[in-house]
Amino acid sequence: MENSQKKSRAPKATNTQLEFLLAYMEEHNAFATGKLLGARGKAAHDAQWQKLTEKLNSLDGPSKLVDAWKKV
Repeated sequence: MENSQKKSRAPKATNTQLEFLLAYMEEHNAFATGKLLGARGKAAHDAQWQKLTEKLNSLDGPSKLVDAWKKV
């Protein structure tokens, strides 16, 4: 594959972002394990990911989309 066709990776998250993400997941166990219950469980889970993404992107470091933060 030529250099012009290679996909570039997104910049890596900073330690500050990773520490925030870890602390958030520890505080929100049901969210971290994907066990938000109820009729609106998926909607609540998606909304919480959006809020978390906004907080992570506001910290010093690269901005990522929700799907990219889910892979970290």
